[in-house]
Amino acid sequence: MRLYSSPHNRKLNIELRLAPQAQPENLYVRTRFFLDGHLIGDRDHAEPAIPLAASFRRIAENRTQRGANKFATSDPVQLYDELYTLLFVDDGAPDQIIGARWARYSPHLALPRGMEAFDDWIAFLVETESEEILVARRLSDPSDFAWSNLDLGEYESLLVEAAEALEPSN
Repeated sequence: MRLYSSPHNRKLNIELRLAPQAQPENLYVRTRFFLDGHLIGDRDHAEPAIPLAASFRRIAENRTQRGANKFATSDPVQLYDELYTLLFVDDGAPDQIIGARWARYSPHLALPRGMEAFDDWIAFLVETESEEILVARRLSDPSDFAWSNLDLGEYESLLVEAAEALEPSN
């Protein structure tokens, strides 16, 4: 097991645990995030390491697009609700508007999409001028909600570090 912790504070950790596999090219990893001690993700699902690393890098690379969006509130619950509504609630808008919303706001998605370990979670990362706010909610239990204020770039740095650990050595 390897635990990656934010160097700035210990609010955010990513745990990577190798699944019992003998073949390095087919490495599977059990992954979970801890946000202020709150578990996010399902440790019982192992994910293929290379696609997981690529997903971590894609999320980290979205920083420029995330910073372009400004929100009227910094309240974590309101931020989550606003982004969830924009991306996942069918309001009858035409496909063109839905596509534009997705292009603009999907960079705020902060967990790997299409990975079983995170299927029951939606998390968003929002940047203000001085910090990042990471909010996450379990879909099957909306009362299971976690959030934390992080330093700017803290989440991306941790994702890149975890991705580097998962990628094959050159």
